[in-house]
Amino acid sequence: MSSVSSVSPRGASTGVWLFGPAADLLFGCGLLYALLFAALTGFGDALRAAQSAYLIPVLLVLVSLPHYGATLLRVYEQRSDRRRYALFTVWATLAVAAVFAASVYDAAIGSLLLTLYVTWSPWHYTGQNYGLTVMFLRRAGIAVEPALKRWLHASFVLSYVLVFLSFHESGGSGVPRFRAPLGAGGTLAFLPIGIPDGVVVPVFDAAGVAYLACLGVCAARLLRRAPAGRLLPAAMLVLSQALWFSVPIGLRLARVQTGAPLVELYSVGVGAWVALAHAAQYLWVTSYYARAAPGWHGPARYAGKVLVAGITVWTLPVLLFSPDLLGPASSLAAIAMLVASAVNVHHFILDGAIWKLRDGRISAVLLRSRPDSEGLAAASSWVRRAVWACASAWALLHTAGSIELAVRSAQDPSDPSSLHAAVSRLRWLGLDDADARFRLGVDAGMRGDLSAARQEFERSLLLQETGRGWVGLAHTEFHDGHPEQAQAALLHAVRVEPDDPETWLRASEVWSALGDEGRARDALARAASLAPERADIAARLRTLAASRP
Repeated sequence: MSSVSSVSPRGASTGVWLFGPAADLLFGCGLLYALLFAALTGFGDALRAAQSAYLIPVLLVLVSLPHYGATLLRVYEQRSDRRRYALFTVWATLAVAAVFAASVYDAAIGSLLLTLYVTWSPWHYTGQNYGLTVMFLRRAGIAVEPALKRWLHASFVLSYVLVFLSFHESGGSGVPRFRAPLGAGGTLAFLPIGIPDGVVVPVFDAAGVAYLACLGVCAARLLRRAPAGRLLPAAMLVLSQALWFSVPIGLRLARVQTGAPLVELYSVGVGAWVALAHAAQYLWVTSYYARAAPGWHGPARYAGKVLVAGITVWTLPVLLFSPDLLGPASSLAAIAMLVASAVNVHHFILDGAIWKLRDGRISAVLLRSRPDSEGLAAASSWVRRAVWACASAWALLHTAGSIELAVRSAQDPSDPSSLHAAVSRLRWLGLDDADARFRLGVDAGMRGDLSAARQEFERSLLLQETGRGWVGLAHTEFHDGHPEQAQAALLHAVRVEPDDPETWLRASEVWSALGDEGRARDALARAASLAPERADIAARLRTLAASRP
Protein backbone atom coordinates (compact mmCIF):
# COMPACT_ATOMS: atom_id res chain seq x y z
CA MET A 1 0.00 0.00 0.00
CA SER A 2 1.19 3.51 -0.70
CA SER A 3 1.79 6.13 1.95
CA VAL A 4 -1.61 7.79 1.28
CA SER A 5 -3.40 4.69 2.53
CA SER A 6 -3.38 5.97 6.11
CA VAL A 7 -5.48 9.01 5.26
CA SER A 8 -9.20 8.87 6.08
CA PRO A 9 -11.46 9.21 3.04
CA ARG A 10 -12.69 12.77 2.59
CA GLY A 11 -12.45 13.70 6.23
CA ALA A 12 -14.10 10.61 7.68
CA SER A 13 -12.95 9.74 11.17
CA THR A 14 -11.23 6.47 11.97
CA GLY A 15 -12.43 4.28 14.83
CA VAL A 16 -15.75 2.54 15.31
CA TRP A 17 -17.88 5.01 13.37
CA LEU A 18 -18.04 5.78 9.65
CA PHE A 19 -19.80 9.17 9.51
CA GLY A 20 -20.19 9.59 13.26
CA PRO A 21 -22.36 8.10 16.02
CA ALA A 22 -25.57 9.99 15.19
CA ALA A 23 -25.68 9.22 11.44
CA ASP A 24 -24.38 5.69 11.87
CA LEU A 25 -26.87 4.72 14.56
CA LEU A 26 -29.86 6.38 12.87
CA PHE A 27 -29.33 5.17 9.30
CA GLY A 28 -26.69 2.44 9.34
CA CYS A 29 -27.72 0.57 12.47
CA GLY A 30 -31.48 1.02 12.29
CA LEU A 31 -32.18 3.30 15.26
CA LEU A 32 -34.54 5.40 13.14
CA TYR A 33 -36.59 2.32 12.27
CA ALA A 34 -36.60 1.19 15.91
CA LEU A 35 -38.06 4.57 16.92
CA LEU A 36 -40.64 4.28 14.14
CA PHE A 37 -41.51 0.74 15.24
CA ALA A 38 -42.09 1.98 18.80
CA ALA A 39 -44.16 4.96 17.62
CA LEU A 40 -46.38 2.94 15.29
CA THR A 41 -46.83 0.20 17.87
CA GLY A 42 -47.95 2.71 20.49
CA PHE A 43 -49.74 5.30 18.33
CA GLY A 44 -50.24 3.51 15.02
CA ASP A 45 -53.85 4.49 14.32
CA ALA A 46 -53.29 8.19 15.00
CA LEU A 47 -50.06 8.31 13.00
CA ARG A 48 -51.57 6.51 10.04
CA ALA A 49 -54.55 8.86 10.07
CA ALA A 50 -52.19 11.86 9.94
CA GLN A 51 -49.94 10.31 7.29
CA SER A 52 -50.24 11.66 3.76
CA ALA A 53 -51.12 9.14 1.07
CA TYR A 54 -48.02 10.29 -0.80
CA LEU A 55 -45.52 9.81 2.02
CA ILE A 56 -44.55 6.21 1.25
CA PRO A 57 -44.46 6.64 -2.58
CA VAL A 58 -42.30 9.76 -2.28
CA LEU A 59 -39.91 8.08 0.16
CA LEU A 60 -39.65 5.03 -2.10
CA VAL A 61 -38.61 7.28 -5.00
CA LEU A 62 -36.15 9.35 -2.96
CA VAL A 63 -34.65 6.52 -0.87
CA SER A 64 -35.42 3.09 -2.31
CA LEU A 65 -34.82 3.72 -6.03
CA PRO A 66 -31.43 5.42 -5.45
CA HIS A 67 -30.15 2.42 -3.54
CA TYR A 68 -30.46 0.36 -6.73
CA GLY A 69 -28.67 3.15 -8.58
CA ALA A 70 -25.84 3.01 -6.04
CA THR A 71 -25.16 -0.62 -6.96
CA LEU A 72 -25.21 0.18 -10.68
CA LEU A 73 -22.71 3.01 -10.19
CA ARG A 74 -20.49 0.83 -8.04
CA VAL A 75 -20.32 -1.88 -10.73
CA TYR A 76 -20.69 -0.09 -14.06
CA GLU A 77 -19.15 3.37 -13.51
CA GLN A 78 -15.52 2.29 -13.91
CA ARG A 79 -14.25 0.13 -16.75
CA SER A 80 -11.96 -1.76 -14.36
CA ASP A 81 -14.94 -2.79 -12.23
CA ARG A 82 -16.98 -3.79 -15.27
CA ARG A 83 -14.15 -6.07 -16.36
CA ARG A 84 -13.44 -7.38 -12.88
CA TYR A 85 -17.05 -8.42 -12.38
CA ALA A 86 -17.76 -9.33 -16.03
CA LEU A 87 -19.41 -12.61 -15.02
CA PHE A 88 -22.06 -10.58 -13.19
CA THR A 89 -22.10 -7.28 -15.12
CA VAL A 90 -22.49 -9.00 -18.49
CA TRP A 91 -23.46 -12.66 -18.33
CA ALA A 92 -25.62 -12.68 -15.20
CA THR A 93 -27.27 -9.48 -16.41
CA LEU A 94 -28.08 -11.04 -19.79
CA ALA A 95 -29.46 -14.14 -18.06
CA VAL A 96 -31.77 -12.09 -15.83
CA ALA A 97 -32.88 -9.99 -18.82
CA ALA A 98 -33.68 -13.14 -20.79
CA VAL A 99 -35.70 -14.64 -17.94
CA PHE A 100 -37.57 -11.37 -17.52
CA ALA A 101 -38.41 -11.16 -21.24
CA ALA A 102 -39.69 -14.76 -21.16
CA SER A 103 -41.68 -14.11 -17.98
CA VAL A 104 -43.65 -11.32 -19.64
CA TYR A 105 -45.15 -13.89 -22.01
CA ASP A 106 -45.26 -16.95 -19.74
CA ALA A 107 -47.11 -16.77 -16.42
CA ALA A 108 -45.35 -19.89 -15.07
CA ILE A 109 -41.88 -18.38 -15.60
CA GLY A 110 -43.10 -15.04 -14.28
CA SER A 111 -44.52 -16.62 -11.14
CA LEU A 112 -41.25 -18.45 -10.49
CA LEU A 113 -39.32 -15.18 -10.93
CA LEU A 114 -41.69 -13.39 -8.55
CA THR A 115 -41.40 -16.19 -5.99
CA LEU A 116 -37.60 -16.11 -6.22
CA TYR A 117 -37.57 -12.34 -5.67
CA VAL A 118 -39.94 -12.36 -2.69
CA THR A 119 -38.17 -15.31 -1.04
CA TRP A 120 -34.65 -13.96 -1.67
CA SER A 121 -35.42 -10.38 -0.59
CA PRO A 122 -35.38 -10.92 3.22
CA TRP A 123 -32.24 -13.05 2.84
CA HIS A 124 -30.59 -10.11 1.04
CA TYR A 125 -31.62 -7.80 3.88
CA THR A 126 -30.36 -10.32 6.42
CA GLY A 127 -26.99 -10.64 4.69
CA GLN A 128 -26.54 -6.88 4.75
CA ASN A 129 -27.29 -6.68 8.47
CA TYR A 130 -24.86 -9.52 9.17
CA GLY A 131 -22.07 -7.99 7.08
CA LEU A 132 -22.42 -4.60 8.75
CA THR A 133 -22.45 -6.23 12.18
CA VAL A 134 -19.12 -7.93 11.44
CA MET A 135 -17.79 -4.66 10.02
CA PHE A 136 -18.59 -2.70 13.18
CA LEU A 137 -17.11 -5.39 15.42
CA ARG A 138 -13.88 -5.36 13.45
CA ARG A 139 -13.77 -1.56 13.37
CA ALA A 140 -14.10 -1.68 17.16
CA GLY A 141 -10.96 -3.81 17.28
CA ILE A 142 -12.82 -6.96 18.35
CA ALA A 143 -11.47 -10.19 16.92
CA VAL A 144 -14.23 -12.20 15.27
CA GLU A 145 -12.66 -15.62 15.18
CA PRO A 146 -14.33 -18.46 13.19
CA ALA A 147 -16.19 -19.93 16.16
CA LEU A 148 -17.79 -16.61 17.16
CA LYS A 149 -18.48 -15.81 13.53
CA ARG A 150 -20.37 -19.08 13.12
CA TRP A 151 -22.56 -18.36 16.15
CA LEU A 152 -23.27 -14.84 14.89
CA HIS A 153 -23.98 -16.00 11.36
CA ALA A 154 -26.28 -18.75 12.66
CA SER A 155 -28.39 -16.20 14.53
CA PHE A 156 -29.05 -14.26 11.32
CA VAL A 157 -29.73 -17.43 9.34
CA LEU A 158 -32.24 -18.63 11.94
CA SER A 159 -33.95 -15.25 11.85
CA TYR A 160 -34.40 -15.71 8.10
CA VAL A 161 -35.75 -19.23 8.63
CA LEU A 162 -38.74 -17.64 10.41
CA VAL A 163 -39.40 -15.48 7.34
CA PHE A 164 -39.15 -18.47 5.03
CA LEU A 165 -41.61 -20.44 7.13
CA SER A 166 -44.06 -17.53 7.14
CA PHE A 167 -43.87 -17.00 3.36
CA HIS A 168 -44.19 -20.67 2.47
CA GLU A 169 -46.59 -21.97 5.15
CA SER A 170 -49.61 -23.81 3.81
CA GLY A 171 -52.53 -21.39 4.02
CA GLY A 172 -50.69 -19.09 6.44
CA SER A 173 -51.62 -15.42 6.84
CA GLY A 174 -48.04 -14.41 6.08
CA VAL A 175 -48.02 -15.85 2.54
CA PRO A 176 -47.69 -13.02 -0.02
CA ARG A 177 -51.00 -12.72 -1.88
CA PHE A 178 -50.04 -10.90 -5.09
CA ARG A 179 -52.04 -12.01 -8.15
CA ALA A 180 -52.45 -10.26 -11.49
CA PRO A 181 -53.50 -11.38 -14.99
CA LEU A 182 -50.62 -11.96 -17.38
CA GLY A 183 -50.94 -12.85 -21.03
CA ALA A 184 -53.65 -15.02 -22.53
CA GLY A 185 -55.44 -16.43 -19.51
CA GLY A 186 -52.33 -16.69 -17.32
CA THR A 187 -51.99 -15.33 -13.81
CA LEU A 188 -48.85 -13.96 -12.16
CA ALA A 189 -48.79 -15.11 -8.54
CA PHE A 190 -46.47 -15.96 -5.67
CA LEU A 191 -46.07 -19.75 -5.45
CA PRO A 192 -45.65 -20.86 -1.83
CA ILE A 193 -44.16 -24.27 -1.18
CA GLY A 194 -47.10 -25.02 1.11
CA ILE A 195 -45.25 -26.28 4.19
CA PRO A 196 -47.87 -28.03 6.38
CA ASP A 197 -48.52 -26.95 9.96
CA GLY A 198 -47.18 -30.29 11.15
CA VAL A 199 -43.77 -29.22 9.85
CA VAL A 200 -43.97 -25.45 10.44
CA VAL A 201 -44.74 -25.68 14.16
CA PRO A 202 -41.81 -27.91 15.26
CA VAL A 203 -39.35 -26.16 12.90
CA PHE A 204 -40.49 -22.78 14.21
CA ASP A 205 -40.10 -23.89 17.82
CA ALA A 206 -36.62 -25.30 17.15
CA ALA A 207 -35.51 -22.29 15.10
CA GLY A 208 -36.80 -19.84 17.71
CA VAL A 209 -35.01 -21.54 20.60
CA ALA A 210 -31.80 -21.90 18.57
CA TYR A 211 -32.00 -18.24 17.51
CA LEU A 212 -32.23 -17.02 21.11
CA ALA A 213 -29.44 -19.41 22.14
CA CYS A 214 -27.12 -18.10 19.41
CA LEU A 215 -27.79 -14.51 20.46
CA GLY A 216 -27.08 -15.42 24.09
CA VAL A 217 -23.76 -17.09 23.23
CA CYS A 218 -22.68 -14.13 21.06
CA ALA A 219 -23.63 -11.59 23.74
CA ALA A 220 -21.77 -13.49 26.48
CA ARG A 221 -18.59 -13.85 24.43
CA LEU A 222 -18.56 -10.29 23.14
CA LEU A 223 -19.22 -8.69 26.52
CA ARG A 224 -16.12 -10.46 27.86
CA ARG A 225 -14.02 -8.81 25.16
CA ALA A 226 -15.27 -5.24 24.98
CA PRO A 227 -17.38 -2.75 26.96
CA ALA A 228 -21.02 -2.39 25.97
CA GLY A 229 -20.40 1.03 24.43
CA ARG A 230 -18.11 -0.40 21.74
CA LEU A 231 -20.66 -3.09 21.00
CA LEU A 232 -23.54 -0.62 20.56
CA PRO A 233 -23.59 -0.41 16.72
CA ALA A 234 -23.39 -4.21 16.37
CA ALA A 235 -26.11 -4.65 19.00
CA MET A 236 -28.35 -2.17 17.18
CA LEU A 237 -27.96 -4.15 13.95
CA VAL A 238 -28.94 -7.35 15.74
CA LEU A 239 -31.98 -5.48 17.10
CA SER A 240 -32.82 -4.21 13.61
CA GLN A 241 -32.80 -7.76 12.28
CA ALA A 242 -35.13 -8.76 15.09
CA LEU A 243 -37.53 -5.85 14.51
CA TRP A 244 -37.51 -6.31 10.73
CA PHE A 245 -38.17 -10.04 10.83
CA SER A 246 -37.84 -12.10 13.99
CA VAL A 247 -40.27 -10.25 16.26
CA PRO A 248 -43.26 -9.62 13.95
CA ILE A 249 -43.00 -12.88 12.04
CA GLY A 250 -42.21 -14.87 15.17
CA LEU A 251 -45.33 -13.45 16.83
CA ARG A 252 -47.43 -14.39 13.81
CA LEU A 253 -46.09 -17.93 13.61
CA ALA A 254 -46.64 -18.28 17.35
CA ARG A 255 -50.26 -17.14 16.79
CA VAL A 256 -49.84 -14.29 19.28
CA GLN A 257 -52.44 -11.52 18.84
CA THR A 258 -50.72 -8.23 19.64
CA GLY A 259 -52.56 -5.67 17.54
CA ALA A 260 -49.19 -4.06 16.78
CA PRO A 261 -49.55 -2.37 13.37
CA LEU A 262 -46.09 -3.26 12.10
CA VAL A 263 -46.85 -6.94 12.58
CA GLU A 264 -49.65 -6.56 10.03
CA LEU A 265 -47.19 -5.41 7.36
CA TYR A 266 -45.95 -8.94 6.89
CA SER A 267 -49.27 -10.28 5.64
CA VAL A 268 -48.15 -9.15 2.17
CA GLY A 269 -44.40 -9.71 2.53
CA VAL A 270 -41.70 -7.38 3.75
CA GLY A 271 -43.30 -4.05 4.63
CA ALA A 272 -42.56 -0.74 2.91
CA TRP A 273 -41.00 0.70 6.06
CA VAL A 274 -38.58 -2.21 6.31
CA ALA A 275 -37.68 -1.77 2.63
CA LEU A 276 -37.03 1.93 3.27
CA ALA A 277 -34.88 1.16 6.32
CA HIS A 278 -32.83 -1.31 4.26
CA ALA A 279 -32.43 1.19 1.39
CA ALA A 280 -31.35 3.99 3.75
CA GLN A 281 -28.81 1.63 5.33
CA TYR A 282 -27.51 0.67 1.89
CA LEU A 283 -27.14 4.30 0.77
CA TRP A 284 -25.38 5.14 4.01
CA VAL A 285 -22.62 2.53 3.53
CA THR A 286 -22.31 2.85 -0.26
CA SER A 287 -21.98 6.63 -0.08
CA TYR A 288 -19.17 6.21 2.46
CA TYR A 289 -17.39 3.83 0.10
CA ALA A 290 -17.99 6.16 -2.87
CA ARG A 291 -16.36 9.07 -0.98
CA ALA A 292 -13.14 7.09 -0.90
CA ALA A 293 -13.03 6.66 -4.69
CA PRO A 294 -10.93 8.96 -6.91
CA GLY A 295 -14.01 9.97 -8.91
CA TRP A 296 -15.85 11.52 -5.95
CA HIS A 297 -17.30 14.95 -6.81
CA GLY A 298 -19.41 15.65 -3.76
CA PRO A 299 -22.64 14.32 -2.22
CA ALA A 300 -25.00 16.35 -4.43
CA ARG A 301 -23.65 14.93 -7.68
CA TYR A 302 -23.55 11.42 -6.26
CA ALA A 303 -27.15 11.68 -5.02
CA GLY A 304 -28.27 12.91 -8.43
CA LYS A 305 -26.54 10.10 -10.29
CA VAL A 306 -27.87 7.30 -8.10
CA LEU A 307 -31.38 8.78 -8.30
CA VAL A 308 -31.25 9.01 -12.11
CA ALA A 309 -29.86 5.47 -12.42
CA GLY A 310 -32.47 4.06 -10.02
CA ILE A 311 -35.44 5.76 -11.71
CA THR A 312 -34.25 4.69 -15.17
CA VAL A 313 -33.72 1.01 -14.38
CA TRP A 314 -37.12 0.78 -12.68
CA THR A 315 -39.29 2.74 -15.12
CA LEU A 316 -38.02 2.19 -18.67
CA PRO A 317 -38.73 -1.58 -18.70
CA VAL A 318 -42.29 -0.93 -17.47
CA LEU A 319 -42.87 1.32 -20.47
CA LEU A 320 -41.11 -0.93 -23.01
CA PHE A 321 -42.99 -4.07 -21.92
CA SER A 322 -46.34 -2.41 -21.32
CA PRO A 323 -49.36 -3.60 -23.35
CA ASP A 324 -48.96 -0.46 -25.49
CA LEU A 325 -45.52 -1.50 -26.76
CA LEU A 326 -43.72 -4.86 -26.52
CA GLY A 327 -45.80 -6.55 -23.84
CA PRO A 328 -48.87 -8.75 -24.30
CA ALA A 329 -52.39 -7.75 -23.28
CA SER A 330 -51.64 -8.04 -19.58
CA SER A 331 -52.27 -6.09 -16.43
CA LEU A 332 -49.73 -3.29 -16.12
CA ALA A 333 -49.54 -4.21 -12.44
CA ALA A 334 -48.20 -7.63 -13.49
CA ILE A 335 -45.57 -6.05 -15.76
CA ALA A 336 -44.53 -3.67 -12.99
CA MET A 337 -44.18 -6.57 -10.54
CA LEU A 338 -42.08 -8.52 -13.05
CA VAL A 339 -39.81 -5.50 -13.48
CA ALA A 340 -39.51 -5.27 -9.69
CA SER A 341 -38.64 -8.97 -9.53
CA ALA A 342 -36.00 -8.78 -12.27
CA VAL A 343 -34.43 -5.55 -10.97
CA ASN A 344 -34.21 -6.95 -7.46
CA VAL A 345 -32.80 -10.34 -8.47
CA HIS A 346 -30.17 -8.53 -10.55
CA HIS A 347 -29.45 -6.27 -7.59
CA PHE A 348 -29.09 -9.26 -5.25
CA ILE A 349 -26.65 -10.97 -7.61
CA LEU A 350 -24.47 -7.88 -8.05
CA ASP A 351 -24.59 -7.01 -4.37
CA GLY A 352 -23.46 -10.49 -3.34
CA ALA A 353 -20.48 -10.23 -5.68
CA ILE A 354 -19.16 -6.77 -4.86
CA TRP A 355 -19.53 -6.34 -1.09
CA LYS A 356 -17.16 -8.75 0.61
CA LEU A 357 -15.04 -7.67 3.57
CA ARG A 358 -12.31 -10.08 2.53
CA ASP A 359 -11.87 -8.05 -0.65
CA GLY A 360 -8.82 -5.84 -0.23
CA ARG A 361 -10.40 -2.68 -1.63
CA ILE A 362 -13.57 -3.11 0.44
CA SER A 363 -11.74 -3.84 3.68
CA ALA A 364 -9.36 -0.91 3.19
CA VAL A 365 -12.24 1.55 3.02
CA LEU A 366 -14.84 0.03 5.35
CA LEU A 367 -12.54 -1.46 8.00
CA ARG A 368 -9.59 0.95 7.97
CA SER A 369 -11.12 4.16 6.54
CA ARG A 370 -8.51 4.39 3.80
CA PRO A 371 -9.03 5.82 0.32
CA ASP A 372 -9.63 3.43 -2.57
CA SER A 373 -6.12 3.65 -3.93
CA GLU A 374 -6.80 0.96 -6.55
CA GLY A 375 -9.80 2.69 -8.06
CA LEU A 376 -9.59 4.99 -11.06
CA ALA A 377 -11.74 8.00 -11.86
CA ALA A 378 -14.26 7.21 -14.59
CA ALA A 379 -12.99 8.42 -17.96
CA SER A 380 -15.20 11.04 -19.62
CA SER A 381 -16.39 10.48 -23.18
CA TRP A 382 -19.17 11.70 -25.43
CA VAL A 383 -20.89 8.31 -25.15
CA ARG A 384 -20.90 8.47 -21.33
CA ARG A 385 -22.15 12.05 -21.38
CA ALA A 386 -24.88 11.20 -23.89
CA VAL A 387 -26.07 8.24 -21.81
CA TRP A 388 -26.24 10.32 -18.68
CA ALA A 389 -28.00 13.16 -20.52
CA CYS A 390 -30.67 10.80 -21.90
CA ALA A 391 -31.14 9.06 -18.57
CA SER A 392 -31.40 12.40 -16.75
CA ALA A 393 -33.95 13.70 -19.25
CA TRP A 394 -36.03 10.52 -18.89
CA ALA A 395 -35.87 10.64 -15.08
CA LEU A 396 -36.93 14.29 -15.11
CA LEU A 397 -39.87 13.63 -17.46
CA HIS A 398 -40.99 10.59 -15.51
CA THR A 399 -40.76 12.41 -12.16
CA ALA A 400 -42.68 15.42 -13.50
CA GLY A 401 -45.33 13.08 -14.92
CA SER A 402 -45.60 11.21 -11.62
CA ILE A 403 -46.08 14.47 -9.73
CA GLU A 404 -48.76 15.62 -12.19
CA LEU A 405 -50.59 12.32 -11.89
CA ALA A 406 -50.41 12.42 -8.09
CA VAL A 407 -51.83 15.95 -8.00
CA ARG A 408 -54.63 15.14 -10.43
CA SER A 409 -55.48 11.91 -8.60
CA ALA A 410 -55.95 13.88 -5.38
CA GLN A 411 -58.62 16.03 -7.01
CA ASP A 412 -62.16 15.22 -8.05
CA PRO A 413 -62.43 14.88 -11.83
CA SER A 414 -64.40 18.11 -12.16
CA ASP A 415 -62.76 18.50 -15.56
CA PRO A 416 -62.92 14.98 -17.05
CA SER A 417 -61.60 16.08 -20.44
CA SER A 418 -58.48 17.51 -18.84
CA LEU A 419 -57.93 14.36 -16.74
CA HIS A 420 -58.46 12.15 -19.80
CA ALA A 421 -55.95 14.18 -21.81
CA ALA A 422 -53.41 13.92 -19.00
CA VAL A 423 -53.59 10.14 -18.52
CA SER A 424 -53.64 9.56 -22.28
CA ARG A 425 -50.44 11.59 -22.56
CA LEU A 426 -48.77 10.10 -19.48
CA ARG A 427 -49.42 6.52 -20.67
CA TRP A 428 -46.46 7.00 -23.02
CA LEU A 429 -44.28 7.46 -19.96
CA GLY A 430 -45.63 4.23 -18.48
CA LEU A 431 -47.76 6.27 -16.06
CA ASP A 432 -51.32 5.44 -17.10
CA ASP A 433 -53.40 5.03 -13.95
CA ALA A 434 -56.09 2.44 -13.24
CA ASP A 435 -57.81 4.60 -10.60
CA ALA A 436 -57.99 7.63 -12.90
CA ARG A 437 -59.42 5.47 -15.70
CA PHE A 438 -62.05 4.06 -13.32
CA ARG A 439 -63.12 7.56 -12.26
CA LEU A 440 -63.36 8.63 -15.90
CA GLY A 441 -65.51 5.56 -16.58
CA VAL A 442 -67.87 6.49 -13.75
CA ASP A 443 -68.09 10.05 -15.05
CA ALA A 444 -68.80 8.90 -18.61
CA GLY A 445 -71.50 6.50 -17.36
CA MET A 446 -73.20 9.26 -15.38
CA ARG A 447 -73.23 11.40 -18.55
CA GLY A 448 -74.79 8.55 -20.47
CA ASP A 449 -71.78 8.02 -22.75
CA LEU A 450 -71.73 4.24 -22.44
CA SER A 451 -69.16 3.72 -25.19
CA ALA A 452 -66.64 5.99 -23.42
CA ALA A 453 -67.49 4.38 -20.05
CA ARG A 454 -66.83 0.89 -21.43
CA GLN A 455 -63.52 2.03 -22.94
CA GLU A 456 -62.35 3.59 -19.65
CA PHE A 457 -63.37 0.60 -17.51
CA GLU A 458 -61.67 -1.82 -19.89
CA ARG A 459 -58.50 0.29 -19.83
CA SER A 460 -58.64 0.42 -16.01
CA LEU A 461 -58.92 -3.37 -15.86
CA LEU A 462 -56.03 -3.76 -18.30
CA LEU A 463 -53.85 -1.66 -16.01
CA GLN A 464 -54.99 -3.34 -12.78
CA GLU A 465 -57.78 -5.86 -12.36
CA THR A 466 -60.09 -4.83 -9.50
CA GLY A 467 -63.52 -5.83 -8.30
CA ARG A 468 -64.89 -2.31 -8.64
CA GLY A 469 -63.58 -2.10 -12.21
CA TRP A 470 -65.52 -5.21 -13.18
CA VAL A 471 -68.63 -3.94 -11.37
CA GLY A 472 -68.36 -0.65 -13.26
CA LEU A 473 -68.13 -2.54 -16.53
CA ALA A 474 -71.13 -4.66 -15.47
CA HIS A 475 -73.15 -1.46 -14.85
CA THR A 476 -72.23 -0.24 -18.32
CA GLU A 477 -73.15 -3.49 -20.04
CA PHE A 478 -76.47 -3.64 -18.18
CA HIS A 479 -77.47 -0.10 -19.18
CA ASP A 480 -76.34 -0.78 -22.75
CA GLY A 481 -78.68 -3.76 -22.99
CA HIS A 482 -76.12 -6.57 -22.68
CA PRO A 483 -77.26 -8.66 -19.67
CA GLU A 484 -75.06 -11.67 -20.44
CA GLN A 485 -71.91 -9.52 -20.56
CA ALA A 486 -73.01 -7.83 -17.33
CA GLN A 487 -73.40 -11.24 -15.64
CA ALA A 488 -69.93 -12.30 -16.82
CA ALA A 489 -68.39 -9.08 -15.52
CA LEU A 490 -70.00 -9.58 -12.09
CA LEU A 491 -68.62 -13.11 -11.85
CA HIS A 492 -65.17 -11.70 -12.65
CA ALA A 493 -65.61 -9.05 -9.93
CA VAL A 494 -66.33 -11.47 -7.09
CA ARG A 495 -63.61 -13.84 -8.32
CA VAL A 496 -60.99 -11.10 -8.28
CA GLU A 497 -61.89 -9.73 -4.83
CA PRO A 498 -63.83 -12.44 -2.98
CA ASP A 499 -63.13 -10.90 0.44
CA ASP A 500 -64.11 -7.30 -0.33
CA PRO A 501 -67.58 -6.44 1.06
CA GLU A 502 -67.90 -3.38 -1.20
CA THR A 503 -67.46 -5.54 -4.31
CA TRP A 504 -70.20 -7.93 -3.17
CA LEU A 505 -72.47 -5.01 -2.26
CA ARG A 506 -72.13 -3.35 -5.68
CA ALA A 507 -72.44 -6.70 -7.44
CA SER A 508 -75.69 -7.30 -5.51
CA GLU A 509 -77.09 -4.02 -6.81
CA VAL A 510 -76.41 -4.98 -10.43
CA TRP A 511 -77.76 -8.50 -10.01
CA SER A 512 -80.90 -7.02 -8.49
CA ALA A 513 -81.25 -4.68 -11.49
CA LEU A 514 -80.79 -7.68 -13.78
CA GLY A 515 -83.67 -9.40 -12.00
CA ASP A 516 -81.50 -12.15 -10.51
CA GLU A 517 -82.81 -11.79 -6.95
CA GLY A 518 -81.25 -15.05 -5.76
CA ARG A 519 -77.71 -13.98 -6.65
CA ALA A 520 -78.41 -10.45 -5.40
CA ARG A 521 -79.47 -11.83 -2.01
CA ASP A 522 -76.50 -14.23 -1.80
CA ALA A 523 -74.07 -11.45 -2.71
CA LEU A 524 -75.53 -9.16 -0.07
CA ALA A 525 -75.37 -11.94 2.53
CA ARG A 526 -71.71 -12.44 1.65
CA ALA A 527 -71.08 -8.68 2.05
CA ALA A 528 -72.80 -8.72 5.45
CA SER A 529 -70.69 -11.66 6.64
CA LEU A 530 -67.50 -9.86 5.59
CA ALA A 531 -68.52 -6.56 7.22
CA PRO A 532 -70.95 -7.30 10.07
CA GLU A 533 -70.43 -3.78 11.43
CA ARG A 534 -71.92 -2.20 8.26
CA ALA A 535 -75.47 -1.18 9.21
CA ASP A 536 -76.27 -0.11 5.63
CA ILE A 537 -75.53 -3.60 4.29
CA ALA A 538 -77.60 -5.25 7.03
CA ALA A 539 -80.52 -2.90 6.29
CA ARG A 540 -80.40 -3.67 2.56
CA LEU A 541 -80.30 -7.38 3.29
CA ARG A 542 -83.40 -7.10 5.49
CA THR A 543 -85.19 -5.10 2.78
CA LEU A 544 -84.29 -7.64 0.11
CA ALA A 545 -85.36 -10.52 2.34
CA ALA A 546 -88.68 -8.83 3.11
CA SER A 547 -89.42 -8.44 -0.59
CA ARG A 548 -88.89 -12.16 -1.21
CA PRO A 549 -92.15 -13.81 -2.29
